[in-house]
Amino acid sequence: MNVNVTSAVIGVAVLATGALVYVVDRAPELSLVGSTVSFFHLKLTAFGAIGQNLPSFAHVFAFSLLTIALLGGGRRAAIAVCSGWLFVNAAFELGQHPTIATKLAHLTPTWFEGIPILHRTNDFFLAGTFDAFDLVAMALGALTAYWVMQRTQLRGTNHD
Repeated sequence: MNVNVTSAVIGVAVLATGALVYVVDRAPELSLVGSTVSFFHLKLTAFGAIGQNLPSFAHVFAFSLLTIALLGGGRRAAIAVCSGWLFVNAAFELGQHPTIATKLAHLTPTWFEGIPILHRTNDFFLAGTFDAFDLVAMALGALTAYWVMQRTQLRGTNHD
């Protein structure tokens, strides 16, 4: 397996930065980090306004880079991976829209309640806030990830 280390390191660094938003700037009850690792009580607001949409950018960007770094492939693979992560994240964001959230919450299987992380699915949809700027951040994350992939991984491939 030929892992692109540069893409992987960039992906992990950006993912960690996005996660840091939840540790520093978001209330622990609104995230998966919990109060034991949260610094929200210090009122640092380290990321300011950009912190509102940075996790949406970071998730699409980082997971796109990490996926293609591990799987490899040329331009078509990179486009598919970036588009795939954009689609998944956009679907979850749209799932927080008030007209959709309650319907999705009713469709959530009851067995999710016994599984860590999945037990918060209803909270994600019902307590989450739809933000159109998150969709923009996701699209920018996908485009930026593709651009980074071109510079770090796609050189020297067959550019299918």
